[in-house]
Amino acid sequence: MIRQVLAALFLVRAADSAANDNAPEFRVFCELVGLAERATKLSISLSSEAVTEAMSHLELLNLTAAPQSWLRDKDGELKPTDPDTKKQERASWEQLVSKLDKPLAPGKEPKFRRLTNHRRAPGVAKAIKRAYADALSLKATFDSLSTQVNKAAETASRAIKDAVYGEKKDAFDKTGLESTPANNCKDESGGRNAGACLAWDFLCLCTASDADAEARCTHGLTVTALANPQNGNDAAARYSAITAACPQKPSTRALTSEEIYAALTAFETLLGRQAHKATTAPAYYIFGTPHTDGSCAASSGQGMCVSYKDQLKKGGTGIRWVNKIALAADTLKKAETAKLEARAAAAELTALSRGAWQLYDEASSDNSAIDSNSETTTQKQTQEKEEAEKECNAAKDAEECKAKAGCTYDKTKCTLSAEGKKEVAKEAGAGGKDGENDRSCKKYGNECKNYSFLVNKKFTLSMTAFVSLVKLYNFKYFFSSL
Repeated sequence: MIRQVLAALFLVRAADSAANDNAPEFRVFCELVGLAERATKLSISLSSEAVTEAMSHLELLNLTAAPQSWLRDKDGELKPTDPDTKKQERASWEQLVSKLDKPLAPGKEPKFRRLTNHRRAPGVAKAIKRAYADALSLKATFDSLSTQVNKAAETASRAIKDAVYGEKKDAFDKTGLESTPANNCKDESGGRNAGACLAWDFLCLCTASDADAEARCTHGLTVTALANPQNGNDAAARYSAITAACPQKPSTRALTSEEIYAALTAFETLLGRQAHKATTAPAYYIFGTPHTDGSCAASSGQGMCVSYKDQLKKGGTGIRWVNKIALAADTLKKAETAKLEARAAAAELTALSRGAWQLYDEASSDNSAIDSNSETTTQKQTQEKEEAEKECNAAKDAEECKAKAGCTYDKTKCTLSAEGKKEVAKEAGAGGKDGENDRSCKKYGNECKNYSFLVNKKFTLSMTAFVSLVKLYNFKYFFSSL
C-alpha cells in the first residue's frame, strides 16, 4: 500500500514537473531581454552651465588686477612676430581684455572693473591668479569626466542590444541560426550558437523541435514547435510569442548599473539549478531543464535548455552575451561615479569663483575709501596753500614780508616760499616733495604702520577665508552626495 502511494505521488510529481519547470529561468531571461527596450531610453548626462560661468568669471577677475604689460600682450608672449603665428590668439586675447570696465548689457554698470588700488592690486592679482590656475586644472578634470558621462548611455545601450539581438543588431534576426535546434542550444561539437545572443537562447528555453512546447516556461504559454529555425519567420514568431508572455516593467523606470548587476546575478544563480534531472552527465553549466543525458536537443518535450559547457569550462571566455551586458553595467557604474566626481569638481570651481569675487569686492571697497581720502587731502592742501599765498601777498614791502613765516620777497611782491609750501602741505596731511601727497608711513610713525599691518592682516585673513570656503564647500557637497 505504501509503495502504491509513493508511486502515485511520484507519477503526479512527474506529470506536474513539465509545467513551469523553467519558470524561474523564464523570469530571468524576461528581465534581461527587457533591458534592450529600456536601453533605448537610457540617459545619463552632466550639465556644464555652472562650470562655464565660474570659468568665465575667474578668467576676467584674473585680469582686473593684472599689470598693463600683461593685459597688452601677456608680457610679450603674444607680441607680433614675422611671420605672425599668434595673430588669431592675440585677437582673442584683445577681445577678452576689452570686456574690462565695460557694461555687460546696455544700461548696466560694468561688472569687471580694473582695480586702481595699487597697494592691494599685486596681492589680489597673485591670489586670483593661483585660483585661476587651480580652476584650469579642475576644468580639465571636469571635461574629461563629462566626456565619459555623456558617452556612457550610447556605449551601454549598444552593448545591451548586442547582447540581446547579436552584434550591431537592434531586433530579432535569424541570420546565423542553424536548421537543427539542438545545434543552436549548445556551444561545442558542431553547434556554437549558445551564448551568441539572448534572443536565440530564449528559443532554446521555451520551444521544442518536434511538438508544441508544454508550458515549461510559464503556465498558459504553449509555443508552436520550431522544427527548423531557418524556415521563414518561424523563429521570429516564436520569439515574439515568448516575450509577449513576459512580465513588463515600466519603460520609464531609469535603468541603473545596480539593476543590471542584479539581473546577471539572478541568471548565474539559476545556472545548473535543474542539473539533477541529467542522470548520465554533468549539467552545472546548463540553464533550464536538461534531457536525462544532459543534452539540450529540445526533442520529445525534453532538453529545453541552453548548454554553456565550452564557455564556462576552465579557461573559457565566459558566456558571450553575459560579457556584453556586464560591459554595459560597468560602463554605467563608472559613469555614475564619474558624474559624482565631476559635480564635486564643479562645486570646487564655483567655490573658487565665489572666493575670488570676495577678494575682488573687498579690494574694490578699500580702493574707493582710499581714493576718497586722497581726494579730500588734495583739496584741503590746495585750499590752505591758496590762503597762505594770499596772506603773503598782503605784505606791502620786503620788511613786512620777511616778518611773515613762510613768505619770501621776489623783488616785486611777497609770495609763499618753498619751505612755506612744504609746511602748508604738512599741515594739510601730505608731507611729500614740493607739497605732493606722500602715502608712505614716514611722517605718521607707528600709528600708520599699525594701520598698514591691519590692512595686510585683513588681506591675509581674507585669503585664509577664501581657502576655507573652498574646503567647506567641498566638505558639505561630499556629505550631501552620500
